[in-house]
Amino acid sequence: MYIIKNKKILKSFGNQIDQLNTLTGGISMAQFKVTNKPDKMVVTVLAPSVSPDLIQVQVEYNKLMVYATLPLNEEYNTEQPSVNLPLFAQVIDIPFHVDVDQIQANYRNGKLHINLPFTEGRLNNRRSIQIEQE
Repeated sequence: MYIIKNKKILKSFGNQIDQLNTLTGGISMAQFKVTNKPDKMVVTVLAPSVSPDLIQVQVEYNKLMVYATLPLNEEYNTEQPSVNLPLFAQVIDIPFHVDVDQIQANYRNGKLHINLPFTEGRLNNRRSIQIEQE
């Protein structure tokens, strides 16, 4: 009965169970769907148990990174207060002709939609190159 009186031990034990559950993939199983359309690429993420505030979307070179981390409560972890546990992470290759400045992401009805529009000039910019002979 001593363990019940000491709430700090119970909180610590509960936090360790949450961490193990997270590290083994127990909290979220995100689903990713990539759709190519004539003028854009659409990435749809379905992560029903993850708050949209925890989801991050970043572009680096030709990679789209979508991930979510669970920040640990500083009350539980006083030794390392800045530790975040990963909920999910996905890296998606994007075409070179995506207009990075026009990428938009919105969250509605439990789904995250990321629109990656193609650069206008690159869509119809085909030509044959003449080979010069010397």
